[in-house]
Amino acid sequence: GDDLDSYYRKLLKLAWAQEASEAVYAKYIQYFELIKDKNHEETALAYYMVGIYYFEQTDYVKSLACF
Repeated sequence: GDDLDSYYRKLLKLAWAQEASEAVYAKYIQYFELIKDKNHEETALAYYMVGIYYFEQTDYVKSLACF
């Protein structure tokens, strides 16, 4: 529910601020695919964030796959 959404939003903000690992973003995506929907706008945002993460790691192939 809403409490779980809030938890995952806080987790994402914390992870982003602390240079999150791939595993954190993978969990975030799994959550939204399971709870929301594969095509939900927040799931899309999670993929975008992972794409940015990979881009910053200079893994351009994985980054492009997220967009």
